Amino acid sequence: MNRILFLCILLTFVYGCASKANLELSLDTWVGNSVHGLVQHWGTPSDVNNLSNGSTLYTWLFDDGITNSPISGSINAITIYCKITVDVSKNETIQSWQIEGNDCKA
Repeated sequence: MNRILFLCILLTFVYGCASKANLELSLDTWVGNSVHGLVQHWGTPSDVNNLSNGSTLYTWLFDDGITNSPISGSINAITIYCKITVDVSKNETIQSWQIEGNDCKA
């Protein structure tokens, strides 16, 4: 029984790491391309910030609120999310990206 549990935990960990790696590889393919293609692919960003250097940060926030009830009976909210920020040049070309969160996967 312990071996089965260990195998399940191991597979979950490996799958999670592979998914994040797949997202990173996917984002790498967008660098050097127009941000308009990414907007068509993911939809309207959650936030757009113009920087003083002429670049623009496009941010997509994907989140789910999950609640659980601990033994005490109170409700705690745990946010599962992925925040992806893309740095776009003046000519609307993706320069770099950054991901943050506990649910970033491709």
